[in-house]
Amino acid sequence: MLRSATRWHENGERNNKYFYRVIRERQTQQTIQSLRGSSTGSTLTTVGDIITEARNFYQKLYTPDAIDVDEVNRLLDAIPNETKISKQQAAALMSAPTEIDLIALLSHSPAGKSLGIDGIPFEVYKHLASTSKPFLDLFHRIVLDAFQGIFPPSWQQTRMVLLFKKGDPQLLSNWRPLSLINTDAKIFTKLLANRFNQLLPQLINPYQTGFLPNRLISDNGWWNQVLMENLREAAPDLPQVAVLLDQEKAYDRVHPEYLQRVLARFGFPDTLITALTGLFFDTRISISINGWLGSPIKQLRGLRQGDPLSPLLFNLAFEPLLRSILACPNLSGVSLAPVLLKPSVRCSPRSLDLSLSDLPLPPSTLGSSPPPVKLLSYADDLEVFLSHPNEWPCLMQLLDQYGKASNAKVNLSKTVLLSLSGVSHDSWISIARSSDLTWHDASVKTAVRYLGYPLYHTRHQLLSYLNELKLKITRQCHFLKERHLSIKGSGLVANSLILSTLWHILRVTPVPTTWLSEIRSIVRKFLLPFWPAPSWSKLCLPQKYGGVGLVDIEDQSLALHLIYLQRLLGRHRPSDFVSPWLVRALQLYTGHTSILPIMLYPNSYRSLVSRSPLLGRMMTLICRLPSFDLSPGWPVRWFLDLPLSAILTSIHPASGRPSTVELSTLSLRYLLSDLFSWEQTRNTLVLRTLRSTKLKAIARELFPSAGPSEATLQLPTFFCCYQNTPEQGAYPPVLFSPRDSDWLPSSSHWLLRPRYGKSIAIRSVPLQAIRRNWNKLLEDIPQTIHPPLRLPAEIILSSVWKTFWALPLPQAAITPWWRLLHNSIGVASKLFRWNPTSFPSPLCRFCTEVEDTFHFVVGCPTKWVFWSAALAEMNLTSCFKTSEDIWTALVTFQDTADNLQIDTTTMCQLGFIFLAVWKQHWRCVFDDTPWSLSAALALLQQNRHLVLPDLE
Repeated sequence: MLRSATRWHENGERNNKYFYRVIRERQTQQTIQSLRGSSTGSTLTTVGDIITEARNFYQKLYTPDAIDVDEVNRLLDAIPNETKISKQQAAALMSAPTEIDLIALLSHSPAGKSLGIDGIPFEVYKHLASTSKPFLDLFHRIVLDAFQGIFPPSWQQTRMVLLFKKGDPQLLSNWRPLSLINTDAKIFTKLLANRFNQLLPQLINPYQTGFLPNRLISDNGWWNQVLMENLREAAPDLPQVAVLLDQEKAYDRVHPEYLQRVLARFGFPDTLITALTGLFFDTRISISINGWLGSPIKQLRGLRQGDPLSPLLFNLAFEPLLRSILACPNLSGVSLAPVLLKPSVRCSPRSLDLSLSDLPLPPSTLGSSPPPVKLLSYADDLEVFLSHPNEWPCLMQLLDQYGKASNAKVNLSKTVLLSLSGVSHDSWISIARSSDLTWHDASVKTAVRYLGYPLYHTRHQLLSYLNELKLKITRQCHFLKERHLSIKGSGLVANSLILSTLWHILRVTPVPTTWLSEIRSIVRKFLLPFWPAPSWSKLCLPQKYGGVGLVDIEDQSLALHLIYLQRLLGRHRPSDFVSPWLVRALQLYTGHTSILPIMLYPNSYRSLVSRSPLLGRMMTLICRLPSFDLSPGWPVRWFLDLPLSAILTSIHPASGRPSTVELSTLSLRYLLSDLFSWEQTRNTLVLRTLRSTKLKAIARELFPSAGPSEATLQLPTFFCCYQNTPEQGAYPPVLFSPRDSDWLPSSSHWLLRPRYGKSIAIRSVPLQAIRRNWNKLLEDIPQTIHPPLRLPAEIILSSVWKTFWALPLPQAAITPWWRLLHNSIGVASKLFRWNPTSFPSPLCRFCTEVEDTFHFVVGCPTKWVFWSAALAEMNLTSCFKTSEDIWTALVTFQDTADNLQIDTTTMCQLGFIFLAVWKQHWRCVFDDTPWSLSAALALLQQNRHLVLPDLE
């Protein structure tokens, strides 16, 4: 216990990884108390019986059934012929790694991981590889042999532990097996995983988002939310459903021969396939339960969970099923339905002459819909979209085919059939009953959970899920309060533990602002269980400015949508299926083919897009970002999409007559393309022949028959509009800027300009920079100061804060000092000013003077006696002769004589004295006793025993 407490005080609040691992281990360490016997149904409680039951369970699970080779070939036929790696890529995959490669892998290896059966951690390999050349040479030869399928015997011996998932803990099916492979074997598979990651994006379809670079799990949740929001409003009667399939032990049932054939179909070298087969399917596993190790069993099928290569191999093994579903002509998929728009909104963009294909015409001008979505998958979590009940037999046939080919098994009793519009459909309900499926629609009280996201149809379903999440966060806060963390430690765990689940949800789930406020209140009480306390905005400041770096919940809920905006600003990746649908959704909800006006004038379109709450959050984000302005570097073509109501400005007529155009009533449907046509070869706009009375009136004000123009277009200065086609040579030069987006012109001028530091392009700005830019308190942070005697936190230099956070003080000393620097101590004068009824006196309880913060710390004569004695005991009397000297040191970390920074040891000593003052003061308040010098000195001695070794 003493050793654990020492590590906690030394590392708990100063080492994020250590703290996170300690908490996670406390939450995940599980002991199997008992199991239900599979043969007799009796309860097994002895270690021997439990291990025997587990061995029998996994021996059966890891014993393969025969596969149907014909079904394997039918599945593989669904993979396009061009979807395979090239000979050059295969050669690179098998190229011999160098010793430098191995050292680089070891340098990025994690510390403190669970050990394999040989008990050697990453740290030992990292040390030996950097200090012993013979060891590095030997390890290098072992890795080279592994590429040829020659392994040390220890690589095929694995210790397996069981982690509880959910459900009945007496059932082994509710425990997840985790293989703890040896470090040297894991380095080899990590090397292969890095190489596989460079190849798999071209092999795996874009609807598989698990364990692949540049693919997000949130994309699956985003599509579900937008689709369900759309169908509830636009097409509630369509019998479209999502089938959330539950696969039984998906990783553990992969057949070795099936995997070999799949890898060969994708073009992987035979030598590598043989090596991987030997490594994964000729392994002996020893099950570890409650500290006991069972005799080994053979793993003849299944991919061991815990190996860095296993998720990638599973993606390859799963891909033939996904390709079969995508290629099936009897499965039509789902799309966003057209939304009813008012005539005043729906515009009719002019068709363009696309004969000049070299001009930068965005594909969005064609207004085409992306291909229907048939499935989404995150590793083995498969969701299939069906548009009609007659598609159900086809899906079942494909799943049966996959099972015969790979040993996979779908658990229909845990599969959910979700109505996408929330409407009950009798035909689907009948299928659900006959197939033992769970049916879900708007009548159910709770939401469906998919990848941790709530899929819901009613506000009640959403709130049911959110209230459960709120309860979980509340319990976490109560649990962590027992740690008695300092303000620094509390901020660390709030970001890394308490709020981490929330960030996963908020990217795709639009939650009520009232609920966010409740979560904020819970977190605030956890961080600041005292009063008075600094504001929430101060908590969210970086540590170097006095905050604890807390992530602001409201700001983060918006900033998380930035990824989808940034994708629109960059070039489209083939693996990104979300961006085309985001563009399509914006087109449907606004009636505009181009999304450029939405980016330029978000406030004009915000109410239209907010019919989809999730898209509305992104519009709110765009409104809070710096404005996206017109650029003179854009091709003229882009300006045709702009609404006249945004760019047309009336000029006071010279004749004095009123304008015939009311801009306030000009609807969004009228675009610049309704007035002008584009002369592509000349890059100019020429007035069209107009029929609309309103458009004719606008044209007359732009091109009056006599006198000056009565209206103008707010466009870049180079921009020229003509009433008639100009003569040759009269038009401006064609200006094309490099395209960096498939849907928008260049956004290189769209910048975030923080007060300090360089400007950052919106298309690459990180979330942290966005949140900091929104914190208005940063505007008050100075670069240099001349500190007054009473120093408010707003003008404390960042250098002081950096020194403060780096002090090796115990947890108990940090928070009081932090409250002092923020002027958040409940001194008598402050309490009297705020509530004279409850606090009738502003005077110090130990003397007759008014108690302000200075008096509370050092100004009280009674406390000054203690300060003098404490300074004398620590031999600091010559350094701090007056109370002003101590105060200046505590709030500026400098001495009053020459304004030099005080050394760390002295500052820690002052911190211990102040901690004793703090504890003794509040002991007297709560116990209603007078100040005791001896008691305060005793507290000081106790505090000094907490000092870290490097200060002794």
